[in-house]
Amino acid sequence: MTIGIGNPPKPFQLDIDTGSDLTWVQCDAPCTGCTLRRDQLYNPSKNNFVDCKDPICLAVNSPNPPQCKNPNEKCCFQVQYADHGSVLGFIVLDTFPLRLVNGTLSKPNLAFGCGHRLQNRGLHPPTPTAGVLGLGKSKASISSQLSSMGVTKNVFGHCLGDNRGFLFFGADFVPKSGMTWTRMLQSSSYKHYSSGPAELLFSGKPTGIKGVNVIFDTGSTYAYLNLKVYETVLNLIKLYRSAGKALSLSNPCEMLGTISAPLH
Repeated sequence: MTIGIGNPPKPFQLDIDTGSDLTWVQCDAPCTGCTLRRDQLYNPSKNNFVDCKDPICLAVNSPNPPQCKNPNEKCCFQVQYADHGSVLGFIVLDTFPLRLVNGTLSKPNLAFGCGHRLQNRGLHPPTPTAGVLGLGKSKASISSQLSSMGVTKNVFGHCLGDNRGFLFFGADFVPKSGMTWTRMLQSSSYKHYSSGPAELLFSGKPTGIKGVNVIFDTGSTYAYLNLKVYETVLNLIKLYRSAGKALSLSNPCEMLGTISAPLH
């Protein structure tokens, strides 16, 4: 999605990621490993940087608090992803213009990452986006920051429509129809969004595997299965093929079946 940052706002196209907390953009500090042209990068000013002792710095680096040598030291961050990619940089504050339901324009100052050292070690080339919109559950996420400022409630909706889809923050804008909701667990022990234990189905039929803990991560390209579940699915695929059903096993690691979770 495209979001404006700064005053006047500069547009940045970000990947929506419910599996990570911190929002970050490629930053001219200068940058190593960035995929955008220099004129497309975020350009921070010296007044934008967050101090190491700031509470938001503690939230970003939780559960390992930063080791601050002096109070004016910049707040650093590092994010590592499941595909072994990573980003390193500083935490900054800037304006995020948001149009509210009542038509007014809110301009909250939000903390996000100024990523100036990127590494891509995954199997796929880096995406052409400018960074990540982190919508995880910690206090460092954009939705949590908006809630703490009283701009919106700590609620967001991510609609995956047939066409473009949309994202909304707060409970004021909730479509009355055309959406199916799945309740998320509210326990603080769950770091990620989860609907609770699920049952694994294959071709709509039970596999005997129940109680699978599933998390929703919009930033992940693949579905990841533990060894027991994966082997069960692989065996079912082989049985499916031996029965004369048309199913390709050219890349079995990508054959993932269906996970079913009850709606509440």
